[in-house]
Amino acid sequence: MALPKSMRLLAIVTLGVFLWLVVLIFRTPGELKPPVGKTEQPDRDPNLDRANTPFYLTTGEPPEPLRRVEGNNYAPDNPNSARINATLLSLVRNEELGGILQSMRDLERTWNHKFNYPWTFFNDVPFTEEFKRLTQAETKAQVNYEL
Repeated sequence: MALPKSMRLLAIVTLGVFLWLVVLIFRTPGELKPPVGKTEQPDRDPNLDRANTPFYLTTGEPPEPLRRVEGNNYAPDNPNSARINATLLSLVRNEELGGILQSMRDLERTWNHKFNYPWTFFNDVPFTEEFKRLTQAETKAQVNYEL
């Protein structure tokens, strides 16, 4: 069975490209040369140039004093907390318990353990007791369940 001329040409070009790539892969590399202009080492650390400059000017931090947590200011039961009035809202079903527990662990580990924002869960059917028990065990913040 004879191949059309265009298919033979395509096969020859493909074989040629394949052989060229094999040669590139298996040939021994020449001497590696560093990029031009990148070989000299700095004579000093540029981060230490401003040794007497405040850190917020060198790192981009705001110059005004940052608000720090004092005492139990962000405690879950503190009615006079400096925390912004907000909640962590989640639309979740009972069968999605594993996913929401992992999300809660991640948020609590990285952020919410400091601020104790309440969790609010919405569902189209009533939450199971297992769902309530396991989600409340993941946080020390208040947890609300809404239908």
